[in-house]
Amino acid sequence: MTPDGNPVLGESGPITIPPGETPRVDETGAVHTEKSGFIDRLRLVDGPAHPVGANLWEPVGPVQDVDVMVVQGAIERSNVDGMTMMVELIESSRYFEAFQKAMQTSDELDQRLNQSGGSS
Repeated sequence: MTPDGNPVLGESGPITIPPGETPRVDETGAVHTEKSGFIDRLRLVDGPAHPVGANLWEPVGPVQDVDVMVVQGAIERSNVDGMTMMVELIESSRYFEAFQKAMQTSDELDQRLNQSGGSS
């Protein structure tokens, strides 16, 4: 079970660890314990899904099994490079400021044109 109490799915359905045993997951996704040995293999799939909250996803189409490597105890890394995103954010901010300045200049020119045309 996950820390939130949700079952972890294996190829044969929810994985059940016998009481008092500690599971170990190898790089192929196989779940073993010291006493019972092989329990099941994690069900690892890929396909279209949408988030339903609390880090849970729901498939919205067909899923297919995938051949991936499982690293037990590893923390998933971000799929975003912070430095690249910061540079893009600064660049976008500068473009916004430039366009804002161009619009202000255009408005000022329109006001001058209207003032000079109205005084003749």
